[in-house]
Amino acid sequence: MKKVFVTGGSGFIGTPLVKYLVEAGYDVTNYDIKKPITNFGNYIEGNILDYLHLKTSMEGHDAVCHLAAVVGVKLCFEDDDYVNTVNHLGTVNILKAIEENGINNLLYASSSEVYGQGSKEKLLTEETQLSPVTVYGKSKLMGEDAVKEISQRTNIKGTVIRYCNIYGENQREEFVIPIFIKNALENNYLDIVGDGSQIRSFTHVKDAVRGTVQALLDPKQGFEVYNISSQEPITIGDLANTIIKIADKGTVRYVRGEQIGRVSDKEILYRIPSSKKAQQLLNFTIQKDLFTSLTDLVLAYKNNKR
Repeated sequence: MKKVFVTGGSGFIGTPLVKYLVEAGYDVTNYDIKKPITNFGNYIEGNILDYLHLKTSMEGHDAVCHLAAVVGVKLCFEDDDYVNTVNHLGTVNILKAIEENGINNLLYASSSEVYGQGSKEKLLTEETQLSPVTVYGKSKLMGEDAVKEISQRTNIKGTVIRYCNIYGENQREEFVIPIFIKNALENNYLDIVGDGSQIRSFTHVKDAVRGTVQALLDPKQGFEVYNISSQEPITIGDLANTIIKIADKGTVRYVRGEQIGRVSDKEILYRIPSSKKAQQLLNFTIQKDLFTSLTDLVLAYKNNKR
């Protein structure tokens, strides 16, 4: 494998993924509607809904990493049709272009949102029954199903990566960790929906990128699904208080979801994925611990270098 085509390569995960692959010696094409913030790889401005341009741009590549999607709570709640069009129909275009171009290695970026509501006691594994509650989660599940279908019907290696609460440098400020850090440093309120007992496993973007590349390069054929997740669950309340402690500023405030643009009845209380399968089959490990990474991010925000 020499040439890798990355959709959404200018995004939060796509940017370090493209950089990682280029530095590893691969010829990488970044296909995105947004210009990249770095000069790594070959950039093609393009929309995954523009099939002819997509197909032509993909010609000659050996593998595809499909990351392009509509993400973020605000965007996904505002326009269901747009989310479904980009996330589902865009993925259908990707699969059609892959098949017509004779490419046999596809990695699809999904999300732990496909699990829906978890529990405190039971880790979410790749075998857990899927029951997404958000439009975003449902659109990602449709994409997974489409990847599984094409992989089982052809000789295309189809790998699904379920990212789990990714955070790190250059993340948009609508996500929880950037919001908390920004508000803490401005000595504002860190708003928490409910009582703060929601549990998440935050995974650093650099760990997510390494797991993605390990899955892409794995020689096993057929269809596989992997959780890419830290095993360091934390409550949202503890997350907020940790950031306040690091920043030495800020105050927790408890609110209803609707006060901050969320929908209370779609609030996921517990999402604790297991990465055991990725550890065993891909040799995936977490290298970035949460406290050290949060400390680095707070410092980066202070210095406007994030």
